[in-house]
Amino acid sequence: MEQIFVKPAPQPEGQPALKVRKLINGYLAEGGELVNAEGYWLRRIADGDVVGAAPPDEPPEAQAAKSVPRMVKTNASNL
Repeated sequence: MEQIFVKPAPQPEGQPALKVRKLINGYLAEGGELVNAEGYWLRRIADGDVVGAAPPDEPPEAQAAKSVPRMVKTNASNL
């Protein structure tokens, strides 16, 4: 599937950054993320919630590693 780089739309001076919910696992990173070009993200672009952008020089794998929460193993004795 084709992917696009999107980031939250810029806000007027003095207003907090817009938090855009992802389909799964939290919010879109303020610096933007590479996402699948599917209906959800295309609607967010049309609504003005996110803007298409050029990805930074960092490879997409490094960006994805930052945006994915780490899973922590626990066992019953640690609770």
